[in-house]
Amino acid sequence: MRYTLPRYSVSFTWYKSRKLVSDLFSDEAKESMKILDVGCGDGGNIRMFNGLSPIAEKMYFYGVDASPRLIELANEYNKKNEIKNCFFEVGNAEDLPYEDGEFDIVVCTEVLEHLLHPEIALSEIYRVLKNGGAATITTPNRENILRKIAGTRLKEYIEKDYKKIETRPIPDDEKLYGHISVMSSKELVQMVKNLGFKIEKIKRASLVYGQPFFDRHQVMFGIILIIDSILDHIPRTYNFSWGIVLKLIK
Repeated sequence: MRYTLPRYSVSFTWYKSRKLVSDLFSDEAKESMKILDVGCGDGGNIRMFNGLSPIAEKMYFYGVDASPRLIELANEYNKKNEIKNCFFEVGNAEDLPYEDGEFDIVVCTEVLEHLLHPEIALSEIYRVLKNGGAATITTPNRENILRKIAGTRLKEYIEKDYKKIETRPIPDDEKLYGHISVMSSKELVQMVKNLGFKIEKIKRASLVYGQPFFDRHQVMFGIILIIDSILDHIPRTYNFSWGIVLKLIK
């Protein structure tokens, strides 16, 4: 029987990413807005947004995902909790089933790296946004300087350590759509500029992605948290991070 340690580092990774996304959403949120989450999964982001304030309850949320099962779960949650302002459907991020200029805000978190053609998904996000609308994008950053400093040997050790401890079976769709399009921050910035977006903000995610290795070495992880906090206050340090968060304006 395997023993799974508490995932402190993973919890911090996702806490920080979701807080950045929710803060950027709150900056733009107004009554009667229409919001789209591309690659919504089971609706986690939308439930988070819908619970942020009374204003959110007067907004309209739409989620689209390629997984019928995840959309089924999102709709089951809606029905069980009698939620009337959230709508979910199966769809393709590279061919969104919505009209031009339909949404005030579009969110796309940890999706682009799983797509064969992330530039097409970004162009679709641009298309369905209203003029002046805002998009929030999060994705891993291939130019993570810390990973380069650590080198491939440490990376291989951490991955081997993860496989030895992780007990969760990997679903077939996750095996098929892994991280196949991880970009550098420079590539992503150039891509969104070419599509016509204006970059309003670039934020860094956490310094490292959570792994059992960091959970077992808690003193090391505590030092990482201190460094992470310091880097947040230094401009243009987003390459010292496993991922980046962009706020874009059409």
